[in-house]
Amino acid sequence: MIGAMNTLAAGMAAQRLRMDASASNLANAQTTKQDGKVDAFQRRVVMITTQPANDGSQRVSPQAKIQLAESGIRKVHDPFHPHAGPDGYVEYPDINMMDEMVNATVANRAYEANVNALQATRQMAEQALRLLQK
Repeated sequence: MIGAMNTLAAGMAAQRLRMDASASNLANAQTTKQDGKVDAFQRRVVMITTQPANDGSQRVSPQAKIQLAESGIRKVHDPFHPHAGPDGYVEYPDINMMDEMVNATVANRAYEANVNALQATRQMAEQALRLLQK
């Protein structure tokens, strides 16, 4: 039971990281390249992999880390923008707001599913302890 709870907690942490990455992408969707000194924001994605448990069992635990996506730059013609280049274009990160909202919603639903599974596991453990006390 403890192994299941640890796996569910790791899954919850991974989904929280996905929500954080989507929030960061949404917050920086309009960040521009500034005078050639700072590049436009690069979209973040979360890679979730599984790692075998350290105790030699067959269990696996999800591991999550944030990586920079290989997304392009969206150029918008706005010659009056303070960060516009000599050609009048402003470079923005290629972030699709709808995709990011969907990603955040999916991560939220997966987090909720992990919470429900964790509560069910806890209730089963409590019931088992009550049965052992009798």
